[in-house]
Amino acid sequence: MKRAMEIILTVAMVLTFSLAVSGQADKKPAAPAATSAKGSIPDLNGVWLSVKEEGLANFFHIKTWPTQPWAGQEALYNEGHEEINPSGGEGIGGGDSHGEDQLAWQHCAPLGPSASWQHAASVFEMIQTPEEVIIFHEWDHGIRQVWTDGRPHPKNVKTSWMGHSIGHYENGDTLVIDTVAINPITRMDRVHVNTDAYHLIERIKREGDVITLTITFDDPRALTQPVTGYHHFHLTNFEVEPEITCEDWLMGNATP
Repeated sequence: MKRAMEIILTVAMVLTFSLAVSGQADKKPAAPAATSAKGSIPDLNGVWLSVKEEGLANFFHIKTWPTQPWAGQEALYNEGHEEINPSGGEGIGGGDSHGEDQLAWQHCAPLGPSASWQHAASVFEMIQTPEEVIIFHEWDHGIRQVWTDGRPHPKNVKTSWMGHSIGHYENGDTLVIDTVAINPITRMDRVHVNTDAYHLIERIKREGDVITLTITFDDPRALTQPVTGYHHFHLTNFEVEPEITCEDWLMGNATP
């Protein structure tokens, strides 16, 4: 009887071990946990509004722009021709067709990635996913797509109004955005022109309910050297308006 019980226990142990091994063999490797926006990377989700500091004239706190001679002349002209005002503020466009950028802005072309920050009276929303960050501007519903999945800029990437943006996180609190292939008839800010050599580096760091945008403008054809500025934005409980367009502004806020 004792011998029979030993055999039964041995068989049971073998069967239990076999099932455990089989289960491990069939089990797929666990997928890596997704990085939380509130963990090792900053939580930039939400609707943000400009902290009014020095106004649009010196929005990025750059006292002197190191412009090439021709670009400096363009900036002076643009500063004096601001009848077209798609910012809803102090002026961000040009009223005369002094160049392609003047004509584009006069006809409500997209502002480009850096000048879009200057809508001091309008908010923007940031939406984070593991693969990308969306920056959704209220004014004219300008949208930027920043890829954070590790991809490089494509070879021979075509120019576009907002350019091609890739990003990565540093130090657990900063999003770094690298943008190239920006349409040369956009502008760096409200008056300074850029060319097809324009390269933009933006660093967005959150501290409490305020984010600091540190922005470096690099365009060897329009600037003698790169120049860096900054601006602050604070978190709000506002919502992005469903429709605020440049065309409506030019028509006196007329709606169909």
